[in-house]
Amino acid sequence: MDRRRRPVRRRGHRAQRWFFYASAAACALAAVLAWHWLPGRPDVSAARFGRATVSIERLQRGAGRAARLAPFSGVRSFWALRRLHPRAFAGRLTPGLAGYLAAATLFFTGFAVFFGPLPAYLATDLGLASGSVFALFLVSSAASAVAYERVGALAAARGPEAVQTAALAARVALFPSVAFASVLGALALPGLVVLFVAVGLTWAVVAVTGTSIVARLAPPAVRGDALGAYTALGGLGTAVGSVAGGVLATTAGYVAAFGVAGGLVLAGAVVAAATRRRTATE
Repeated sequence: MDRRRRPVRRRGHRAQRWFFYASAAACALAAVLAWHWLPGRPDVSAARFGRATVSIERLQRGAGRAARLAPFSGVRSFWALRRLHPRAFAGRLTPGLAGYLAAATLFFTGFAVFFGPLPAYLATDLGLASGSVFALFLVSSAASAVAYERVGALAAARGPEAVQTAALAARVALFPSVAFASVLGALALPGLVVLFVAVGLTWAVVAVTGTSIVARLAPPAVRGDALGAYTALGGLGTAVGSVAGGVLATTAGYVAAFGVAGGLVLAGAVVAAATRRRTATE
C-alpha cells in the first residue's frame, strides 16, 4: 500500500513546486510592469485625495491610526521603494537611524526564518490538519488586530523603544518554544494556541512601534525616505529569511531553524539597544 501511495505523493509535491514557481514568475512580471507603467510621481492634489477617501473614513470612524492606513499599505510600499534614492539617503543618514535600520533588518530576517518553515512543521512533525494550521494563524492575526490600539496607548505611555524591546525579547523565547510543542502530547494544540496568541501580540507591538521609532530618529528632511528604507529592508529581510528558514529546516531540522530565528531577533534587539544607548550618550 505504501509503494502505491509514494508516486501520488511525489506527483503532489511536484505540482506544488510548479505552482509556487508559476506564482513567483507572475509576481516578478507584475513588479516589472508596475515599475514601468505606474507614474514616477503622484499627480493627485491633497484636496482630491481627501474627497476620494471620505467614504473610507466614514467606514473606519473610531478605528485606530494603523487601521486607517491599512487600505493604502500595498501602494504605500510601492511608492516608498519608487521614490527612494539610496545614495542621497545614505549621505544624510544619522548614526542612530542607520543602527536601527540594521537592527530592523536583523529581526525581520529572524521573523521570516521562523514563519517560512512553520506551516510545514505544524503539518509534518506535529501532524496537524490543514484546518488546525489555518486556525492557529487566524488566532495569531486576530490577537494582533485586537491589540493594535492598546499597544499604541502603551507605547505612548512607556516609550516605543522600551515596549518594542520587551516584544522582541518575548519572541526570542517564543520561536524556539514552538519547536518543542511536540513534547506536550495531547496538549500540543492548546499549547500552540497560547504561543500563537503571544506571537500575534508581539507582532502588534513591532508593527506599531517600528514606524514611530524610525520617524523619531530620522531628520525631518529624510523622514519619508527613512520610512521607505524601513519598508524596503523589512521586505528584503523577509525574502532572505524565508529562504534561509527553509534551507535550515531541510538540512538541520526545525529546532535549529527556530533557534536561529530567535538568535537573529536577539541580535536585532541588541543592536537596537546599543544604538539607542550610543545616541543618548552623543
